Amino acid sequence: MKLFKFILTTVLIRTVLSSGVNGQTSVSGGIYSNTTWTKANSPYIVIDTVVVYPNVTLTIQPGVTIKFENGKRLEIRAATLHAVGTLNDSIEFTSNSALSGPGIWGDVYLSGHGGGIYANINYCKFQYASNAIFCDNFNNNIFIKNSSFYKNVTGMHGGQWLMMDSCNFIDNINGLKSINSITANYCNISNNEFGLLYCSSITARNCLIISNQIGLYNTNGSTIKNSIISSNQIGMLNIGGIEIDSCIIRNNHTGILDSLYGYNTIINSSIDSNSFAGIIFNNIQHSSVVNCQIRSNGEGIIENGGTSPNIFTRNIIEGNFIGIRLATKKDNFYCNKICNNSSYDLKYLATSNANIPNNYWCTSDSISTQAKIFDGHDSISLGVVNFMPIDTSMCFQCIYSKINFTWIKPSCLTCIDGTATAYPTNGVPPYSYYWNTTPVQTTQTAIGLSNGYYNVCIADSTGCIVCDSVILYSWWNVNEIKDNFFISLFPNPASDKLKVVLPTSITLMKVEIFNPLGRLEHSSTTTGYNTDINISSLTRGVHLIKIMAGDKIGIRKFIKN
Repeated sequence: MKLFKFILTTVLIRTVLSSGVNGQTSVSGGIYSNTTWTKANSPYIVIDTVVVYPNVTLTIQPGVTIKFENGKRLEIRAATLHAVGTLNDSIEFTSNSALSGPGIWGDVYLSGHGGGIYANINYCKFQYASNAIFCDNFNNNIFIKNSSFYKNVTGMHGGQWLMMDSCNFIDNINGLKSINSITANYCNISNNEFGLLYCSSITARNCLIISNQIGLYNTNGSTIKNSIISSNQIGMLNIGGIEIDSCIIRNNHTGILDSLYGYNTIINSSIDSNSFAGIIFNNIQHSSVVNCQIRSNGEGIIENGGTSPNIFTRNIIEGNFIGIRLATKKDNFYCNKICNNSSYDLKYLATSNANIPNNYWCTSDSISTQAKIFDGHDSISLGVVNFMPIDTSMCFQCIYSKINFTWIKPSCLTCIDGTATAYPTNGVPPYSYYWNTTPVQTTQTAIGLSNGYYNVCIADSTGCIVCDSVILYSWWNVNEIKDNFFISLFPNPASDKLKVVLPTSITLMKVEIFNPLGRLEHSSTTTGYNTDINISSLTRGVHLIKIMAGDKIGIRKFIKN
């Protein structure tokens, strides 16, 4: 019976594809040689799953409509999909059901497993799918342009090394989900429950992320530049290792809420008119907010504390109900303009005293400044804020500068023979240096360093100050990083299991996982190129995984929830 069914399906494809019936073609089964779906034989009805076999090309002409029966899919298996429509004659992937809704049909599955895959998708429309495009993590050479994803459960799910340009993700439950390493330009991600969900290594430029419940959720290791993040419930939630550059974050309930990861950089951006708060940092570390306009929010910055300091400098924080709500004394606030907030410029909620000098409060009068700071002078349960000296040179106007580092790591885990040298990229020399070592070092190169994080602040001759951190790990010899084979980790972030995928030629590998202090937390040897590692016992935060296979070594970063 199974043999008869296979033969019947194959004959059906060959017969129907060659003839068509009243301009409608039913398809199912395998495609074993190069095939073109033409507009003349459109629409194509996928009555059962269609598989394009390895090294075969399926070409879909402009104007073709592909309709899927419930739950069915089109699989491109280590093959080529060429679906290129035009501005006036697009290609449509949709449901064949009269009662359509998100998830009624399966997906276009791009599987590079067993070989490479190439997909060129241009001027296409996808609607009502479970995952409009579903990629495994073996694919590459996928290009998606000028395409729309509308009312799917997920518009784009999985995959890595993707290129996307001028695409729309609208009214899906998830716009993009579980994608690693994608470049997206001029994309519109709007009216979804989640705009980007569990994504990593994203480069998004000139994008609109608007009117989602959450714009970016659990997204890490990414760059968002020249983009507008507006009218979401939360613009960004639980982000890690993100650089947000020259963005507008506006009219959300909360602009940025970072509760888990840290290591974020927010620069040159406008964060305004968010009804509850512009930025909320909860228990995170090593993030920085530099040269931003933080205006007209309910609260400009809510800083609820973390294990290591964050840096806030050269920001303008004004016109909010509360400028800064601060629950820790560890952070570095300097060279900011903080004034004209309607309730308090600063509301300090920790019990110990805090030093926040060298900020401009729009006045040189200490009594007027103190009146806009809520601290131990207002409640004896709180510490007192020392805001002197007041910055009168207005160093918040300094040009944004970055610090580059060179270093020599300690020669062993317990050694104290490491060094770090800081190089400012802008400013007017001479420079003065301040390292947070014990004792403090004030030279360009800090010496006698052990494993760990080191913060340095550099001031130029005009009073402009920049701070940054460098990390030294003696266990990781930079000369070991040959990085000559591909490693894929997912999900990332992960909580219980981390899947490690290597090239299929790898049959034996040693795995080591190190925490941020360089301590070994996991070591194992496993066979196979695709394996799951139990990470449930690891500490939360950023980790490095070191893979050794013969003479090959690769290192990747991941985040443990």
